[in-house]
Amino acid sequence: MAPNCSLGCDSLYGRGYITVDEAGRIRVSPLADTMPGVHEHIQQQHLADRAVPWSAKEREPHFRWHRAHTFEPDPPA
Repeated sequence: MAPNCSLGCDSLYGRGYITVDEAGRIRVSPLADTMPGVHEHIQQQHLADRAVPWSAKEREPHFRWHRAHTFEPDPPA
């Protein structure tokens, strides 16, 4: 992931708290709001809606898979 995310974005991405949309911007799961430490880290790093420079057309299939299988788009019921 991006250098200024090395302290946690890989973990946030892997657990479905963030993803990269089709436009190459970071999207935050509503689930993150239910996790105080996660929410705080996302806010401190200004991750929501941040454009990622390493997003490329050839990476979109991976991001699409992640959005469908890992990202948590809905808050817990």
